[in-house]
Amino acid sequence: MKVAEGYVGFKHRQDEYGGDWAMAQFILATETEDEAERNARMAEILRYNEEDLAATWAVFEWLRSKGAAVAAGIEPEVK
Repeated sequence: MKVAEGYVGFKHRQDEYGGDWAMAQFILATETEDEAERNARMAEILRYNEEDLAATWAVFEWLRSKGAAVAAGIEPEVK
């Protein structure tokens, strides 16, 4: 998915994060007794997931635009 995101022009703000990072943060958040730390880690995970959804939506919209072009009999332009 990361390759497709870049191909359609989506740029992550949090390039240093990823699925492994999110899982590690979740484990740390659920194991800490410090509520402020837990909330901060969960907020970071939420930001990461929101950005991932935005990237998926960008790829979906790009694919949908290519499908509409094909349905209209127009050869879609490949970036």
